[in-house]
Amino acid sequence: MWSEGRTANLWSQGRSVEAGRESSCLRAEVSEAGRISPGLRADVVRGQDGESLLVSGQKWSVMMDRDLRVLDAIKSIFPNAKLLLCWFHVLQAVNRWLVKTDGGHLTPEQRNVVIHAMASMKACLTEEEFLNVSAKKCSEIDTFLGSPHVTTYLKTNWFTYAELWVNFGRTFYHCSSETNNKAERFFLTLKYQFLRGQANRRVDQLLLLLCGDVEKYYSYMDGLSEAGRLTLSSSTAHQAAALLFKNGVGKDLDIEAGQCFVPSQSTNTAYKVNLLHFTCECTNFRMGNICKHLLLVKMEVGRRGIDIEKMRNKKALEIIGLRLYQQTEDEITIFNSDGTMSIVNRKTPTLCTCIANSFGERCVCIHVTHVLKPQDILTDPKENAPVSEASHGNPPIQSMLSDLLEWSKSEAFEHTPELYNTIQRAHKLAFGKFTAVSRKRKITPLHGYRKKIKKARLQRAVVENFKNKRRARRT
Repeated sequence: MWSEGRTANLWSQGRSVEAGRESSCLRAEVSEAGRISPGLRADVVRGQDGESLLVSGQKWSVMMDRDLRVLDAIKSIFPNAKLLLCWFHVLQAVNRWLVKTDGGHLTPEQRNVVIHAMASMKACLTEEEFLNVSAKKCSEIDTFLGSPHVTTYLKTNWFTYAELWVNFGRTFYHCSSETNNKAERFFLTLKYQFLRGQANRRVDQLLLLLCGDVEKYYSYMDGLSEAGRLTLSSSTAHQAAALLFKNGVGKDLDIEAGQCFVPSQSTNTAYKVNLLHFTCECTNFRMGNICKHLLLVKMEVGRRGIDIEKMRNKKALEIIGLRLYQQTEDEITIFNSDGTMSIVNRKTPTLCTCIANSFGERCVCIHVTHVLKPQDILTDPKENAPVSEASHGNPPIQSMLSDLLEWSKSEAFEHTPELYNTIQRAHKLAFGKFTAVSRKRKITPLHGYRKKIKKARLQRAVVENFKNKRRARRT
């Protein structure tokens, strides 16, 4: 499948390598034996609608981890393709070898020296520069470790493929891609989010999943992105507000009763900011995000020494004086001047349904609750209620069963599905042969071979212990 200016995936043994080229990208299929589908040739590729796409003479690249079978398969079918190794997987493979017995169980300090040397080699823009830098770094590593075993490993396994991971082999347009982690992240999402940890066993189910749930999920994400709901994070808003505050934009604000107008940096408009209720008129805030205008006013209020909590408490007293609230035994409802209302639950008097509280602010509604009944915050009214004698103990099971038996024989008895299910559960609990109910997820493990490995290790440990005991007896 070809797509203009994007990065595609090349599938192999359940893993992926990203593929990109100068103007188009290729998605092909590799069999478990490491062979690309025979219908694809080096000069002709079938498009999504069946037309032939000529690719000979156009440089395109494949991003992959160092799987030699996949590498040989791609070279045999696409001899003109440019192969690139994922930089993350290069560092991961080197680090894993260094901590093993073959690598000498190097300490973190020793591993850092090797990794920094690899990073210096990768930055080389020419092959001649790489040869000079690699020789220098290998000499430094040998001197630091006192042994050439690490540099021998690097020369044998990585320097021969230097063109695949060093920058001098990437001096062409390849979408600035250095890793295939995005493709692997997609497969991880597919396994544990869409497949819920269950091993997929049928191709038709996988196709239905890809064309159904996966496409639907990403269509929602695209819609949220187009609506602007995924464009600005809270950290970005804080950085933008800090930049405005540093440039002195807040000094010119006329803040009165917790409200002011903040001029827009892109248009000739001004947005009204209400710090008491923590609202703003900008588009980003209306989409549910915290905006830089609110954060800027909050910073400026702190700089001027204005006590915003005192102002919110004053507003709460006004609401109580105008009776703009309604309270029941369980909750307090506050009616705001803009026509909205907020609800505070007495059991959790620090949480409210208003916008300000959703952003972690101590809102006006919380102040109203504290002024009305501050003792509700410290104690639960049910704790002080008188306890009757009947509440000291539950009614015995025998009496409840007797009541049920008499009721079942009376004319008032009525059969309902809910009653049947409840009695059935009680019957199974009393006469069932099981002793406990397991809540373990009944899934097919993704890596079932680990049980065999664990069993083999245990058997090996038993044999080793037996041999050690025999040696001890002989001595």
